[in-house]
Amino acid sequence: MSADIQVLRESFGRLPEPIARPLLIIVSGLPGTGKSYFCRKLAEHLPCVILESDALRKKLFVHPVYNSEESKRLFSACYGLIEELLQGGHNVILDATNLIEQNRKPLYIIVKNYRPGCC
Repeated sequence: MSADIQVLRESFGRLPEPIARPLLIIVSGLPGTGKSYFCRKLAEHLPCVILESDALRKKLFVHPVYNSEESKRLFSACYGLIEELLQGGHNVILDATNLIEQNRKPLYIIVKNYRPGCC
């Protein structure tokens, strides 16, 4: 999995300057509802790293098939990268459909581990 995290990490250019208390913003919604547009607009006002699941999937898989094994591998790498970025002091926006509650549970754990007492 660390190889997948490395591939995703290398897809970013220069990261914003680190800050003391970075944020994790999770954007959720149906496909085609403007999540990515919203994230780009937000990033104009908040220095952050956007993890756009569709774009990152294409970094890991040349010809994505969008099956459960592929999604599991993608999101495992995304979660590891989120933890690294937060620990490095970078605001992070996760841009993915995130519609199923069960699939969001790892994100809740990341937040609780990063900000004890939160949530």
